[in-house]
Amino acid sequence: LFGRPADINGIASAQTFTQNLTLDLNGHAINGSISKTSSGIFTATTAVTMTIDDSQTGGVIKNEASYNGTVCVVYLGRSGSYNNYKYAKLIINGGTLIAKNTVTSGNSRAAYTVYLYNNTNSKVTVNGGTLQASNNRMAYNIYKQNGTATITGGKFLAGSAASNCYNFSATVNNIEGGYFSHNNNVT
Repeated sequence: LFGRPADINGIASAQTFTQNLTLDLNGHAINGSISKTSSGIFTATTAVTMTIDDSQTGGVIKNEASYNGTVCVVYLGRSGSYNNYKYAKLIINGGTLIAKNTVTSGNSRAAYTVYLYNNTNSKVTVNGGTLQASNNRMAYNIYKQNGTATITGGKFLAGSAASNCYNFSATVNNIEGGYFSHNNNVT
């Protein structure tokens, strides 16, 4: 009631959204340790739009886990019936999204800040904020198997074993702005 709300720590299972959602971080942190393929701190389940804002500064959504699989912040895709997941949309206007997989061995380890699974109608729009992914094998800020990405702003920071975007040559993209940097000692 009084003062600013506290940060949210210890999220251990996906927060599935089934309605349009606008999340204002308001300078706060959401920290999770979800280690499950086809899942993230936030996971889309139907034709919904998630918008992430930060009306203050310093707002963060971070998923950090040690897992021989995918560690993800926002997952737009399927986890069951394929047809239920093909229209999810994500809009990032502010805040920092961090995906960090600390496992050091195994062939499946990866970290994805935003993952668009094999859905041609899924969309991600980045107007601002920072996306940051790190893992010693494979990490991407936007991992697209299909779908559309529109980037008008924001920062994309990738560590030495990371790439800012995956599969951008084979799918629809509109890149009009943004700052992309690789090998930033992202931790």
